[in-house]
Amino acid sequence: MEENLSKTQLENLSNEILHEIFVYLNIYESFQIFFHLNQKFQNLFLLSKNFFQVDLSNLTKVSLEQNSHEFFQSTIHQINSLYISNTFIINSIISSFNDPKLFLQLEILYLKNLNLNESEDFFNYLCLLPKLSSLTIYSINDYFIKTKIFRLSSLKYCKLSFIDENSSHGKILPQVTTNFSPIEHLIIDSTVCLEELLPILSYVPNLRLLYLLTDKDDKYLKAQKWEHLIKYDMTHLRIFNFQHQHKIPMKYPETCRQLIERFSTSFSTKRKWFFTHQHYQLEDSNSIKVSEESNSFEQCSILDTVLLCKKSIQDGLFSSIKPFR
Repeated sequence: MEENLSKTQLENLSNEILHEIFVYLNIYESFQIFFHLNQKFQNLFLLSKNFFQVDLSNLTKVSLEQNSHEFFQSTIHQINSLYISNTFIINSIISSFNDPKLFLQLEILYLKNLNLNESEDFFNYLCLLPKLSSLTIYSINDYFIKTKIFRLSSLKYCKLSFIDENSSHGKILPQVTTNFSPIEHLIIDSTVCLEELLPILSYVPNLRLLYLLTDKDDKYLKAQKWEHLIKYDMTHLRIFNFQHQHKIPMKYPETCRQLIERFSTSFSTKRKWFFTHQHYQLEDSNSIKVSEESNSFEQCSILDTVLLCKKSIQDGLFSSIKPFR
């Protein structure tokens, strides 16, 4: 009797509240629990006008194998964001759905810890999605990904992070002068050399935000080259978030001050782009002295002692300062 009463009370909740419950529980798990209870719950999934944010990143392979096909068949037109960290799901999508009209509402796609070397069909499928505007990829192979993402015709935001930073084996994309990508926000959260970056930037002339994490290649510290590149090839760039870790020369701090000065031209200050340089000097096994110099009028030079992991006494970090514009 109590069980029936409880079920009746749940069914009497408004569709809006039930939707919030589904989202709170995880829409995929909610589907598993409620979909086969009765027609009302089935209609909530099949006829819903709400968009679903689907996170499959923490589910077991057994759970995915049992229910993913039915779930996608039933909800695919309501999914506007999808988080995947299992190759099985990608293979399932490709093998189950050949209709390019599917996933018509998908705007955000997050792929983590995937080896996409052999996912040609998957990227061909992504090219058919008219609303896919945000793509985040954590992958093993970088060169394969770079050759595919610029074909996505609706993409505005792209974040790339590669597990194996040596996976490209020196392969560099060809530069382009036509068929540009619409990407406006590009985040490369892995070390790339300048020779790799320049062709990538040729695909994205409409960039408004560029985030770079670089290492060792001190060609990145040539201020005039950046100025020329931004002035003529990235004319829409407004936010420049740049971090470069490098080895400190023997003449520190004179050389570091010169570096700050090179990036302190009217070109940068007009755009309110300011930069700082930190020098890590090992004092003992647990303590590192951090010396920082900046060309920002809002941030004075500082000298502080912080607890960090062991670091080479020659390490330095040159970076932009918030708000990067």
